[in-house]
Amino acid sequence: MTQATPFLYWAPAVLLVPILLAAGYLFFSLKVELSLLSKRCVSRVELDRRLMEVVADLETLRTHTAATEPRAVPQEWAMQDRPVASLNLNRRGQILRLHGKGRSTAEIAADLQISQGEVELMLKVYDWSAASPL
Repeated sequence: MTQATPFLYWAPAVLLVPILLAAGYLFFSLKVELSLLSKRCVSRVELDRRLMEVVADLETLRTHTAATEPRAVPQEWAMQDRPVASLNLNRRGQILRLHGKGRSTAEIAADLQISQGEVELMLKVYDWSAASPL
């Protein structure tokens, strides 16, 4: 009979020990991470309490803003005796058309019910854009 060497008996155990140690390390590190995660999580009761605080603050803000009176517009900011006229693309076309017919800025402003400054600005912007190369 042949005699078995001790290596044949201990080889599987030597290979198994590092695998078992690695599995144990991973298991315990996972347990530690889960316990830390559970400590950081906020409970449902705490979230509901915080939500109720935010709702209460929002209601306080709403009542505070509702209680404030609207401020009066200073007289120099109020619109004078002219309707609100915004300068849009149609207005720009009208300004350029009237200017092309030889009308003065005062006449254009009176016809379109806008200020002379708006008319002059629009004409300057048009001249600038026509002069600049694309």
